[in-house]
Amino acid sequence: MKNSSLYLVLFISIFLSACGGGGSGSGSKDLDVDNDGIETIADCNDADPSINPSATDLPDEDFSDSNCDGIDGNISKGIWVSATEGNDSFTGTIDAPVQTISKALSLAALLPVSDRQVYVVSGAYAEDLIVENDINLYGGYELLSSGTRARNLTSARASLLGVDGDKKVNLTFNGTTSPVDFTVLIQNGNSTLDGFILDSDKSGFGVILINAGGSIKNSILQEKIPLAPRDVSGLVAVIIETLATENRVVSVSKNLLTMTGNGLAGNGKDFGVVALPEDAALKNLSLNVSDNTFDSEGDGEVAIAVFGADNDDNPNDDPTTDARSEITMVVKNNFFSMTSSHSVSSGVAGGLLIDDAVVPGPNYFIESVEVTGNEFIYDGDGTGVGASIGPARGHSIIANNVLSLDTRMTGVIGMTSFMSHTDVFYNTLSVDLNGKNSYGLLFMGDDSLLNYINQTPGSVTNNIFSLKSVSFAACGLIGVLEMMKATADANVNMASPSEFKNNDIFVTGDCTTEILYSDIQTVSPPGTRLDINSINNLNNKLGFRPDDPTVFSNNISEDPLFTNTIAGDFTLTGASPALDSGLMFEAGWKDITGTLRPQGPEVDMGAYEK
Repeated sequence: MKNSSLYLVLFISIFLSACGGGGSGSGSKDLDVDNDGIETIADCNDADPSINPSATDLPDEDFSDSNCDGIDGNISKGIWVSATEGNDSFTGTIDAPVQTISKALSLAALLPVSDRQVYVVSGAYAEDLIVENDINLYGGYELLSSGTRARNLTSARASLLGVDGDKKVNLTFNGTTSPVDFTVLIQNGNSTLDGFILDSDKSGFGVILINAGGSIKNSILQEKIPLAPRDVSGLVAVIIETLATENRVVSVSKNLLTMTGNGLAGNGKDFGVVALPEDAALKNLSLNVSDNTFDSEGDGEVAIAVFGADNDDNPNDDPTTDARSEITMVVKNNFFSMTSSHSVSSGVAGGLLIDDAVVPGPNYFIESVEVTGNEFIYDGDGTGVGASIGPARGHSIIANNVLSLDTRMTGVIGMTSFMSHTDVFYNTLSVDLNGKNSYGLLFMGDDSLLNYINQTPGSVTNNIFSLKSVSFAACGLIGVLEMMKATADANVNMASPSEFKNNDIFVTGDCTTEILYSDIQTVSPPGTRLDINSINNLNNKLGFRPDDPTVFSNNISEDPLFTNTIAGDFTLTGASPALDSGLMFEAGWKDITGTLRPQGPEVDMGAYEK
C-alpha cells in the first residue's frame, strides 16, 4: 500500500513538471479546442471558432449569440428601446431602455460607428423615423417580463406604424418637385432595417432610401388602405438624389411585402420596390431583391412589384460616355402573387415598357437586369406581365422562372425584352385563361433609339411556352412574337434573337388567332408580318426573310404535361416530351429548386429538372 502511494505521488509530480507546473513560473494553460485564441473555460462554444467573447455579434436570422453575452447582438454596445418598458429619460441600456425610436437614433448617433445599433423591443411605435449616420435597426426582441431579451421574429417583431401625413421629403422628377410621405427615411449612409412590421404612409411610401445603401430584411411591409384614391404609393423607394456623392448597394431580402392598390380602379401606380434617380443624378445603384414574397391586392392603374429605371443624358448619345446614373437590378428567388385589379400588373420591370407614364421622364433606361429563380402567380384583372427588360445598355438574363398567368387576366405577356441583349433560359410559362390576347415571349425594337440598335436579343434556349385560352373566340395566342418598329429596312431584324433552340411552344384553344412564332416588321414604308404555325417550318427556318439572323433548331410543339397546374405544380410528369429534350450549353446550371442539371441523359426544358 505504501509503495502504491509512493508511485502515485511520483507520477503526479512528473505529470505536473511536464505540464510546466514547476518552479519556472510559466503557469498552466487551458485547452482551446477550436483554436480561436479563447481558452475552453472562457469560451461559450469551444467547438466553433466564430463564437467566443471577442467575436463581433450582429443580429442574424439564426439568432446566434456569437459573443457569449446572452443575446443575439451586443448587450453593451448600441441603444435599447422599448415602447412599454422605456422612458426617454433613461440611458438606453438593456435594462433601462428609452421609449421612442427617435430618441434611440439620437443617442446612437453619438456612439462610435461600429456601435451604432438600435435594438427595438416588441411593441407599437407610432412615429415617422429619419435614419442617418450609418445606424442599424434590429427588431424582434422580447420584453424583460419574458425573462430574457431573446430575439424572436415570429412573435416579437416591433410594429413601425408611422404617423400618416407627418413627415415628408421633397423629390424632383422631370423638373417637378413634390413632397412625398414616408414612415422611415434612410439617407446619406448605409443602414440595416431588420425584423419589423412596417406600415407605409397612407399617402406615400413605407421606406424611402435617399443616397443610401444597406439592407431591408426579415420584415413584414404592408401598405395601409388609402383614405382616398392616391396617385403613387409603395413600400420601398430607393432614390439617387441629384447631389449624391457615392455609389450605393441596396438589398431587399426575406420580406413579406403586401401592396394594397390605390383605392380606385384605373387610378394611380402602386410599387413594391422602386428605384429611380432624380433629375441629373450622377451616381450608380445596385439593387438586389431576393427571397421575398410579394402580394398585390386592391385596385389601381398600374401595379409593379419590382421596378427600376435610370436616366440618360440623351438616348442617342453613346451610352459608354453617358455620365448619368446607372442602375443594375438582380431579382432572384422571389414569389410574386398578383391578384389585384389593375390595368397592368407586372412582377419585374427594368427600364421603360408597357406604360411610358410609369416613369417620370422620356430618357429612362436600365444598365442590366437579372431575373432568376422566381415564381410569378397571377390571377387578377387587366393585363399581366411577368418580367420586362429594356432598353438596357448591358447584358441581361431571364432564367429558371415559373410564370403562371391564369383565369381572369384579359391579356398576358409572359416575358418581354425591348432593345436589350437578353438571354432567356430554362423558363416555364403556363397561360390558361378566358382572355383575349396572350404572348409567351415578346421581343420589341425601335431604331429611333440610335445607340441601342446593337442591343438585340440573345439566346432563347430550353424554355416551355404553354398557352391555352378557351371560351373567347376573339382571343389571340402567340407563343413568341418579334415586333420591330424600323425607319429603315436594314434595321428590321433588331428584335430577332441570336438563337432559338430546344424550346417547347404549345399553343392550343379556340381563339381566332393561334400562332407559334410571329415576326412583325413595321417600317416606313410599311413592312410585313410573318406567322409560323409549323414547328417543322420553324426549325428549318421556312417563311422568314433571307437575312433573318436567328438560328433555329430542335424546338417542339407538344403538351409539356405538367404534374398538376390546378395545384400550381409545374414539374414535369414522367411522360413529358420536355424531359431530356434540352440543350446542355453550359455546365453547372441548377434548376429553380437547386437541383443540378442534368439528372438524365440531357437537361430538361423548363424551370424544373426531373
